Amino acid sequence: MVAAKRDDGAKQSRREILGERIWAGLLVLYSTGAAFLVWKTLSQYGVNPVAFLIIDMVTSWPYGISTARIVVNAVRRQWHEVRKWAWVAAATFIAPDVYVLASANHAPRRVYLFLIVVISALIISAVLSVLLQIRSKSKLEDRAPN
Repeated sequence: MVAAKRDDGAKQSRREILGERIWAGLLVLYSTGAAFLVWKTLSQYGVNPVAFLIIDMVTSWPYGISTARIVVNAVRRQWHEVRKWAWVAAATFIAPDVYVLASANHAPRRVYLFLIVVISALIISAVLSVLLQIRSKSKLEDRAPN
């Protein structure tokens, strides 16, 4: 299998690179749906759906790459790399939500509460997803012949 060298010196297989890119691409598509929801539900409170879409599109690609690299590096037990990519994932994950919370003007309290519940649920879901991917990939690596 052909390997590519990343900027941090670690080698990745073509399969890993393709997986990263597919995941990041899916997250970019997800951003479009999220912007539609913002437009339909939060534009009346001052949230600009175009600004949200731009922020979400710009951050979704690095979020996808960073979460994929967290999984791969955790399986390889390269904890320094996991920590580095976790910071990138956290910052890029929360940026669109921070924009929404900061730009919503005079929204009813229930809207803010709903946003905080949704953001919290998405954070929990993202963390669980990464942990399940690490667990699944670790099991596959353990079964593979050395």
